[in-house]
Amino acid sequence: MLDCVLGSFLQIFWCLAMIVFVLYVFSLLIVQGIVDLRISAGETLKDEDVIKLEYYYPSVGQTLLTLFQSTTAGLDWRDAFEALEKGGPFLSVVFLVYISIFTISIWNIVTSTFVEKAMKLAKPDLDSMLLEQSMRDLKDTEELENLFRPYATQNADGEEEISLSDLQDAADEAEFLLYLSVRGIDVKNVKLFFYMLGSMHKNSVVDLKSLVKACVRMKGFATSIDLQSVSFEAKLMHSQTKDLFKVLRLQV
Repeated sequence: MLDCVLGSFLQIFWCLAMIVFVLYVFSLLIVQGIVDLRISAGETLKDEDVIKLEYYYPSVGQTLLTLFQSTTAGLDWRDAFEALEKGGPFLSVVFLVYISIFTISIWNIVTSTFVEKAMKLAKPDLDSMLLEQSMRDLKDTEELENLFRPYATQNADGEEEISLSDLQDAADEAEFLLYLSVRGIDVKNVKLFFYMLGSMHKNSVVDLKSLVKACVRMKGFATSIDLQSVSFEAKLMHSQTKDLFKVLRLQV
């Protein structure tokens, strides 16, 4: 939050500059209109109307402050408008245009500028992203262990293992597959998935921790680096196969 505040000082400066510019332009228009009104109307103006005009719009600076208060809840803009309403349509229209532009356009532009800058500054750094990812993976690992544990058995060493039949029994339950699918783990071919793990461990059973780690790695969609890795391995296997065929031909 402190970084967002400190990093938005430049936006504060330019937003204030734009607000002051708009206020100054409308203040000049209103004060000039009041001066023309006092000159043209002369003694026909009521003392009550003159008092209101001098109270809210005695000078350009005070007019600027009155306009700013009218749009920031410091002053009800109806009171400021009633003081100008007696001066004719020009002053009334100028004031209403100011209120409309300021509340509809200016404030929204200022708000969007700060929100955009705050969103950029609020992005987590690399350490925060790594910590968040580690905590998420740890939570998913614990949940998956609790999910697979009812179908696992313990071996002689006390380690939890799961066989192909146990895994297929679990996959036959719709709630089990739905639980995995919601967490981004989609195991379409249970038998192939099990044999992939079994070949790594060269056993007919897979320990529970290895199964859970494999599921966590499968979470989500394949990334570009995953596809590039598969493509590289396929090209490497193709090159090794061609070299093997060349050696066999020479031997024959």
